[in-house]
Amino acid sequence: MPVQENTKVYVVVPGVEERAPLYIGSPRLARPDQAADFEKEVLAIPEREAWLYRNPEAMAAVRRGLEQARNGEFSGNPPDLGADAALVDEADD
Repeated sequence: MPVQENTKVYVVVPGVEERAPLYIGSPRLARPDQAADFEKEVLAIPEREAWLYRNPEAMAAVRRGLEQARNGEFSGNPPDLGADAALVDEADD
């Protein structure tokens, strides 16, 4: 299967909590001729955030929400924070 142009590869390393960018000098592919336009970038993703990259539905929801925010599309019925605080106060009693 050919590698698509601008393919991003995510590497999840358990226990990594820093976002230090890493660089890979050359990809290891079965067919190196496919690597001509391969973007070589590895991002260290903290384990506490890795679930999002493993969950396509959650990632799609996050991307959809970010796109809506970028376009200024906000809810016409935002949450009632006062009512939520009152529920918390009731629960504390």
